[in-house]
Amino acid sequence: MYLNHADADITAACLLLSPVGNPTNDEYILDIAAYHVQQGIEKCLKYVLHDLSGADDSQKRFRTHNLLALIALTEEETAYIVPQEIKNIAAMVTSWESSARYGSSPVAAKEQIASVIGLYDMLRTDALQFAKTVSSQ
Repeated sequence: MYLNHADADITAACLLLSPVGNPTNDEYILDIAAYHVQQGIEKCLKYVLHDLSGADDSQKRFRTHNLLALIALTEEETAYIVPQEIKNIAAMVTSWESSARYGSSPVAAKEQIASVIGLYDMLRTDALQFAKTVSSQ
């Protein structure tokens, strides 16, 4: 798992939030943007778990979309402490994974999705800083 996969999800979400990607501001397209944001955060956490810590991903407990579970695993298996801002939104964003694809009502407003994209950027920067620390040891 590389950060490129996570970044691609965030790029897709940004496009779906834009007038080019969603000219009519369709709420179902916004749901797909929310899904991609969830995936980006999930993949960033798995990047820390798999690529930076060498944690064994063969166990089923690593195969989850639940951000709270991934945060707990990340902190249990590595020296990385997930930023509190990510912990605060983890349950909400986790719900976007399936609700955005299968739910009957919109999962998030455009502004809320954009705000979480900003938190992804913070998480990514923090994870890369952690990677530098790990590689310098």
